[in-house]
Amino acid sequence: AAEEEYDAEENEIFDCKINDVKRSIEALSEGYKTILNLYVFEKMTHDDIAIMLGLSCSTVRTQYHRAKKRVLVSLKDKCYDE
Repeated sequence: AAEEEYDAEENEIFDCKINDVKRSIEALSEGYKTILNLYVFEKMTHDDIAIMLGLSCSTVRTQYHRAKKRVLVSLKDKCYDE
C-alpha cells in the first residue's frame, strides 16, 4: 500500500505539540540538551555518553533525568497555559 501524503492542516495539533517539545529541548542548558539528545535521539548509553563527554556515569544519569524533568514541566506548563 502506498503511504498517505502528509496533510499539515489535518495534523495541526500534532505539529504544535512537536514544536512545543522542540522549543522545550532548545530552552535547556547546553549540557542538558547534549545529554538528552545523545540518549534519546542518538540512542547512546549513559556509559558511552559519560566516556564521550569525560563525565561520570552517575553525572550523565542525573543530568539526563533533570533535563527530562525540565522538558516535561515545560510541556505541562504549556498545556495549562493554553
